[in-house]
Amino acid sequence: MRLRDQHGHSTELSDSMLAAWDEEPGISTHQKKEQLLQWMGDSLEELGKEQKLCVTLFYLDKRSYQEIASTTGFTLMQVKSHIQNGKRNLKLLIQKRAGGENAKS
Repeated sequence: MRLRDQHGHSTELSDSMLAAWDEEPGISTHQKKEQLLQWMGDSLEELGKEQKLCVTLFYLDKRSYQEIASTTGFTLMQVKSHIQNGKRNLKLLIQKRAGGENAKS
């Protein structure tokens, strides 16, 4: 799954998240990516409704800030804030899940 950063470039979120698993034997890259996608979906559900909505519209539906503001009724600054905070919280939630999973191993 490709996500756009604030400058419109595509980045692989999974690259940074998968780095913790590089040394684990027996886990294929495909399994790692599937696990990451599961964690991303679960973590997205834990975000607040405004952050979840803005992150989903921006990254998954590839809407612009202006389109999101028009659709949701948020100001442009609120949209930017919800996306920035949602992205940070999503990353923290995924890292928390990855840390908990590594502790189980």
